[in-house]
Amino acid sequence: MPTNTIQSGHRGLAERLAARLRASARPRLSAWGIWTETVVFALGAVLIGRWVSPHDPLFIDSQFPWSWFAPVLVAMRYGVGPGVAAAALLFLGWAVLQPDALHAEIPKLYFLGGLLLTMICGEYSGNWQTRLRRNSEINLYLEDRVERILKRLYLVRLSHDRLEQDLLSRPTTLRDAIVDLRRRIAGRTGEGLLPGGADLLGFLAQASQLDVAALYAREAGGGYVRVAALGDPPPLDDADPLLAFAEERGQLAHVQVAELDKTLPTPHLVVAPVINSARERLGLLVVTRMPFFALNEDALSTLSVLVSAYADGASMSKLVLPILAEYPGCPVDFAEELVKLTRIQRDFGVESRIVMLVFDKHPERLDLFRHVLRNRRGPDVIWSIENLLERSFIITLMPIAGEAAVEGYLLRMQNSLRETFGGDFATLAVRTMVVSLEDPDPLAAVKWLMARMPR
Repeated sequence: MPTNTIQSGHRGLAERLAARLRASARPRLSAWGIWTETVVFALGAVLIGRWVSPHDPLFIDSQFPWSWFAPVLVAMRYGVGPGVAAAALLFLGWAVLQPDALHAEIPKLYFLGGLLLTMICGEYSGNWQTRLRRNSEINLYLEDRVERILKRLYLVRLSHDRLEQDLLSRPTTLRDAIVDLRRRIAGRTGEGLLPGGADLLGFLAQASQLDVAALYAREAGGGYVRVAALGDPPPLDDADPLLAFAEERGQLAHVQVAELDKTLPTPHLVVAPVINSARERLGLLVVTRMPFFALNEDALSTLSVLVSAYADGASMSKLVLPILAEYPGCPVDFAEELVKLTRIQRDFGVESRIVMLVFDKHPERLDLFRHVLRNRRGPDVIWSIENLLERSFIITLMPIAGEAAVEGYLLRMQNSLRETFGGDFATLAVRTMVVSLEDPDPLAAVKWLMARMPR
C-alpha cells in the first residue's frame, strides 16, 4: 500500500477521534444529563479518595485538596448551581464517612474555601457561556443574512438577464414579482402549513414554465400532504427514487442526475425540497411535466432559488403579518429583519437601532433623499417613503449596531451632505430620530417613529 494512502488513513482516523473527543467534552444541554454528571463527579471524587487515601478520603490534611476538583470542574462546565450541588454532595460524603457525624468537628475553612472557589469558577463559566451564546446567535443571524443576500443577488442577476422584451405589456422584473409574491404569502398566514401555495405554483408556471406540478407540506410525523396543484399531477409515492434522492441530499433533484438509479421508474421530472435559510424542511415541490427545453441547468437553478425564497417568506409570514397589516407600505425584507433583530435583542441583549431621517420642505429635498439612499450602508435595511405630505422619509434598520455605530453613520451622512450640498442636517431641513429595539413588540419601534412623523 502506498505511503501517502497510509498517512491519509492515519490522519482521517486522528480527525475522527478528535471529533469524538470534542463531542464528548461538549456540555450536555439536557437537565437530566447535567445533574447526573454532577452526582457522578462528586461521588466519584469521594470514592477515588476513599480508595487512594482511606485515612483521609477528602484530602483535608493533605497539601492540596484534590477532591475539590470535582465541584470546580462541574462549576466550570455547567455553572454555579450544579457546582454548589457537587460541593454539597462532597460535604454529604464527608459526613457519611465519619464514624460519628453528629459530634465530628467540621473543617470549616476547608469547605468554605472550596465553596468560594467553586462559586467563582461557576460565575466565570456562566459569564462565558452567556457570551458564547450571544456570539453564536449573532453568527447565526449573519450567516442567515449572507445566505439570503446571495440568493437575492442571484435573483437580481436573473432579473436583469431575463428582462421581458415586451416591456410595455409586462413592465415588471422577476425580482419585483418575487417581492409581490412574498407580500401575498404574508397576507395568507391562516391558510395552512404552506400559505399561498397556489400563488407560488401560478408564479412558477410563468417563471419556470411548469405545466403539471404539486406542492406538498411536511407534517409533524414526517409525511406529506398536498396543499396546491397545477394541472392533474399523480399522487406522491414514498417509494419514488427521485423523491428519496432529493430527500437524502436535501436539494433539488431531477431525472437527469447521474447518481440517480435509472432502473426504477418515476413519473416526475423534478423534486425540490422546500427548505428555508434555517435549514428547516417545510415541504416539497414536485414537477411532473414541463417543456423539454426548460429542463436545463439555469432554469433548475432559478427554480431552486425561487422555492427557497418562498420558504423564507412562508417561515416568516406569521411574524411579519402584524407589521404589514399595520403598515401596508412596509417592505417585506424590513419587516423580517425587524422581527429577527428584536428577538436577538430581547434574548441576548445585542442591540440594534432604527434611524429615521425626515426630509422637510427644501428646494433640493428629493436630491438629498436620493443622495442618502445611494450612500446607505451595505448591512442596513431601508424603508424609504419618497413623498408623503411634501416630505420624504428614510427609515434605516441597522443590525447589531450600538450608539457608536449610529453616531458614526449620522456623522458620515452629514459630512457627505455637507460636501455635496454645502450644509448640515439643520441647514438642509433634515431631522433625525433614533430608537432601540428594546420593546418585545416589533411594531413598537415603528409605531414610535410613525407617531412622530410631522403632519
